[in-house]
Amino acid sequence: MASKLMKSNILRSLPARRFAAQAATKSSDYGVLPREPLKTTTLPNGVVVASIENQSPLSRVAIAVRGGSRYETPENRGATHLLRIVAGLTNAENTAFGLTRELQQLGASLACSADREVLIYSADATRNHMDVVMELLANAATRQVFKPWEITDIKPHLKLDVETTPAEVSLIEDLHLAAFRQSDLGNSVVAPHHLIGQLGPDQLASHLSRTLLAGRTAVCGTGIDHETLVEYAQGLQLPQGEGPAPAARYGGGELRTEIGGGVALVAVAAEGAGRSAATAAQQAVLQAVLGAGAVVKYGAGRGVLGAAAAQAGGAAAALNAVYSDTGLVGYTVAAEADKAGQVIEAVNKAFKTTSLTAEDVNRGKALAKAAVLRADDNSGSCVETMGVQGASLGKVSAVTDALAAIDAVKLSDVQTLHKRLVGGKLSMAARGNLRTVPYLDQL
Repeated sequence: MASKLMKSNILRSLPARRFAAQAATKSSDYGVLPREPLKTTTLPNGVVVASIENQSPLSRVAIAVRGGSRYETPENRGATHLLRIVAGLTNAENTAFGLTRELQQLGASLACSADREVLIYSADATRNHMDVVMELLANAATRQVFKPWEITDIKPHLKLDVETTPAEVSLIEDLHLAAFRQSDLGNSVVAPHHLIGQLGPDQLASHLSRTLLAGRTAVCGTGIDHETLVEYAQGLQLPQGEGPAPAARYGGGELRTEIGGGVALVAVAAEGAGRSAATAAQQAVLQAVLGAGAVVKYGAGRGVLGAAAAQAGGAAAALNAVYSDTGLVGYTVAAEADKAGQVIEAVNKAFKTTSLTAEDVNRGKALAKAAVLRADDNSGSCVETMGVQGASLGKVSAVTDALAAIDAVKLSDVQTLHKRLVGGKLSMAARGNLRTVPYLDQL
């Protein structure tokens, strides 16, 4: 019967008639709210607060702590990796089940990420639910309660995470270990497999007691009022203090891991500058000139290094890893085992002997600025950038400052930087089938 009724011309025409009779809404009736500039505040206890009101219906807030793997001790090595996994477990106010249920009911999400310097807890939700979600975020990030049975239950997840680490990630970890063998910056973001069994509540609590401090924390957000975020940061129950600040020491070295197979992965780099250095913008431009990798899936590499690798039968991309006080600048190579030697030689020659022109630098500046703007346009990347800067440097810079720094880069600056890198002490990491891969002293 229902199907016959819907076939009636009268019933089918009613919705159309009613819609057509409705007055059209003028586009001028609705205004577009402009995006507000970056606002920053440093609280008396040292917490950095930064926000960008982008008028988005979705708000995102993050609590960033200068507590990455760099600040682990030999006794709690791997704690940062485990902290990422246990972020959604029981805290002082919520059980793991209760936290998950509340987030799902609100349509929100909570995540935890970490690098060598910063541990970031972030949450996003629609504006009308953000007050509740921010409370859940504060509990997860600052009021952890590590139940021994929960840690035991989550250990298989940690072990699986370690064992399925992509080869590309392991390569970069090996490069840091070789380059910073004399400092804590060589600590891997991946927990050592042989120490998984030793990680427990005591190790996690010990790590947070040294790093979860007001002077090492930043609260950042997009799509939220700045005064609201400042009031939220003031309510966080954080101990006073600055905590450890070990200085990075670049050593240089080589680490080779023979695991067989048909592919060889190689990374070579020299010591670069940190985020706060004037040469940070120059490094970004140089990376763009040399080629930061393909921009489309399965695409060919870009820049000088990508072209050199493609001609030799492999792939290459420039590397630019930046930290608060130092960095690594170089290249990565991937090739079939039989061709790896010739590909690495071709890429290394291009890296050392390329002649940079004004046209190259202008192109690099355009690419570097585009990368900055793309990251700023994504709320997740924007909040992460603000969190990393606030937690590691104690201040947050506007995107306009980054663009101005790139615009100020000159050809002579990039040429001087390139010459210093080529003449500096190199570090090298290699994984895979290494039978044709040259050693560091042969490059």
